[in-house]
Parts: sequence; structure tokens; C-alpha cells
Amino acid sequence: MPILVRVIEDFRDKEAGIQRSTGEEFETSKGRFAVLAGANPYRRAFVEMLQDTPDDDVVEEAEDAKPLEAQTVAELKASLDEKGIEYSNRATKADLIDLHP
Repeated sequence: MPILVRVIEDFRDKEAGIQRSTGEEFETSKGRFAVLAGANPYRRAFVEMLQDTPDDDVVEEAEDAKPLEAQTVAELKASLDEKGIEYSNRATKADLIDLHP
């Protein structure tokens, strides 16, 4: 899915073969966005994201998400692990729910 971006610093777009100017908006891939947003040899961001179209997988995941109260302790712990949030091994279900952002 394409991502809509805005140029925040002039640069030569090697992939498109053109000069990009500050304020210019264009669509690019997620991989290319990562490079232009700072994962490049210059370690500088040349663009900012304006709009990201959600992937179908992400939309399905959001629709399938259970409320925290309906999740098991194991599911709550897995969710906290994914987010890098630490918790006590003795934490109760209520404690785990409270830790979720």
C-alpha cells in the first residue's frame, strides 16, 4: 500500500530520478518511506508521513481484538511482552489489565 508523504528537506530522489523540494507531496512504498524517513547513510529524515493506508491484516486484527477483560492471563502477558512492558510473574489479571496503555 502506498504512503502519502511530504518533503521536509530538499533531496535528489535517486529512485524517481528527480529533485524533490520542501513541501512537495508524493506517494511511496513503506520500504522507501523508511529510507527517506531516516534509515539512510545520512541518518536524516527527508520526508514525513501524511497518510498511511492500513493493511487488510491490520484492519482484521483490530476487528478481531478482544476487550482486555475478555482476554486470558496468558493473552494479557503476551500482549504486554509484545509492547515491551514489564510485569511481575505474580501479577493478577487485574494488575495486567492496569498495565496496558
